[in-house]
Amino acid sequence: MAALLAACNPITGDSDKAIALVIEGLPARSLEVGDTLTLVAKALTFGGDTVPEAKIIWVVVGPDTGQLGFTLDTLSGLVTGYAPGSGTVQPRLEDLTTRALIEVTVTPAADSVAPAGSQQLTLAAGDSVSPSMSVAVLQIDSLGAAVALGEKPVHFYLVDPLPGSADAAGFHLTTEASGQVGEEPHHVVAISGTGGQASAVVKRIAGSSLPDSAVVDAIAITVAGDTVAGSPVRFTVLFGGDGPQE
Repeated sequence: MAALLAACNPITGDSDKAIALVIEGLPARSLEVGDTLTLVAKALTFGGDTVPEAKIIWVVVGPDTGQLGFTLDTLSGLVTGYAPGSGTVQPRLEDLTTRALIEVTVTPAADSVAPAGSQQLTLAAGDSVSPSMSVAVLQIDSLGAAVALGEKPVHFYLVDPLPGSADAAGFHLTTEASGQVGEEPHHVVAISGTGGQASAVVKRIAGSSLPDSAVVDAIAITVAGDTVAGSPVRFTVLFGGDGPQE
C-alpha cells in the first residue's frame, strides 16, 4: 500500500520535476530490538513518473522524549532498533514533505525461554493428541523481573526418533489451534500469546505404529538470528500404545 500526499511545491510546467512524495508500506511499522528495517519513499512527477535521482532524506519528527529506541540513517531510511520505544518518521525532498507520518515501534527481544509445565508427557493409548509441550518466552527487565512476551516464535523440532525415519512416520508435530501437518511434519513454529506461552503437541496418525517415546526440543530465536538463552527446552513424550482406539 502506498500513501500519496500533495506536495508543498506549486505545480509547474517542468514534467521531470518532483511534485509529490509517495510512502511505500503501512503507516505503522514494528521491529524487534536488534532488528532493522528500511523505509522507502518515491518522488513523483505531475505525470506520475518516478524521479530516479531524487535525494529523499528521512527525519524523526516530534519532541525527543528519550524513548525513541531506534537509530535512523537519514539517507537510506535504515531503521535499527536498540531498545523498546517508538517514534515518528517522515520523508522529505527539499521543500517537499508528506502529511502522513510513519510510526515506528521497537518491541523487546526475548532474553530467555523456560518450561511452562511438565517436560515429560504421556500420550495414552486411547488418545490421538499429546498434552501440550509449553514454554514461556521472557524478557528480563532492568529490575531483574521476568516479563512475558507475546508474538514471539518458538520452533519445536523432533530430535528422536530421526525426523523422516520409519519410526517417526506414525506421528507429527502441530499446534493445538491448527491440528494440521505442515510442510515439515516434525517441525512446527508456535507463536507466544499474551501470557508469553507457546505450545505444540504430538499428534498420532491413525492406524500407524509408534515407538516407545519421542524427544522434542523447543528453541526460541530472535529476529537477529540469535538463540535465546534457555533453548533448547527438551520434552519427552511417552506413547502408551500403538495407536488410538477407533
